[in-house]
Amino acid sequence: MPGSRLRVGYTDPIMKVEPSPKSSVVFVDGCRTPFLRSGTEFIGLTSYDLARSALEGMLARGHVRPDELDRVVLGTVIQNPANSNVARDAALAAGVPESVPASTVTMACISANRAVADVAADILTGQAEIGVAGGTEALSDVPVGFPKDVRERFFAARKYRNLRDWLGFFRGVRPSDLLPRAPGIAEFSTGETMGESGDKLAASFGVTREEQDAYALESHRRAAAAWAAGHLDADVHPVLPAPTADPVVRDNVMRPDSSLEALAKLKPAFVK
Repeated sequence: MPGSRLRVGYTDPIMKVEPSPKSSVVFVDGCRTPFLRSGTEFIGLTSYDLARSALEGMLARGHVRPDELDRVVLGTVIQNPANSNVARDAALAAGVPESVPASTVTMACISANRAVADVAADILTGQAEIGVAGGTEALSDVPVGFPKDVRERFFAARKYRNLRDWLGFFRGVRPSDLLPRAPGIAEFSTGETMGESGDKLAASFGVTREEQDAYALESHRRAAAAWAAGHLDADVHPVLPAPTADPVVRDNVMRPDSSLEALAKLKPAFVK
């Protein structure tokens, strides 16, 4: 947010850097693309497209020139193999000079927070003066895969020379094995999704279902009210999904017409 200030006593938990008493980091400007439900207007876009659009929108405001940047760091959870360092690719496409380092970080649902912390740490330690930090995600474009046995067969298929070799590929393979599978957004060590961990945390603090429903409803109503009052217009950079599509200029995730009664009828999404 323009004019916001990180606390002067910030200490990076990984680098263990203590800034001098005079050090400070200031947010100069920022913007984002609209938040959309997966499978809607952004279904044809990737996390790279969204990151590029947000960077272009921020730089177009003119508060900082691309050649003034010292660092670009973006957080993401579901990485696309085609853009494993999406920050670098998006920065170049947005007009940031190739001499500016750009890196991508992953730390579950706080990946963008980690990006902000990394840029702040670089500034506080004198490694940078101006940087860009943010996050990008496109759940409409998650990379799909196959079971490990099928992947091994595909790897071996690079040496196939004739039809007989390919007939052997399908020996022992069930039709269901050839169906693409979307990745599970779960923590590898525990197998839990963030939602499952959140449910456990809520239970440990005694947060009731009724309290969660009330909080969710109020959140949707306030978001809708903020849009209606024009408070978010300046923060959102429009996105044009395709040359023939209308610009997407606002979020579509709000459900302000819901009710506590309707929410109470929903089945638990994670821990049953």
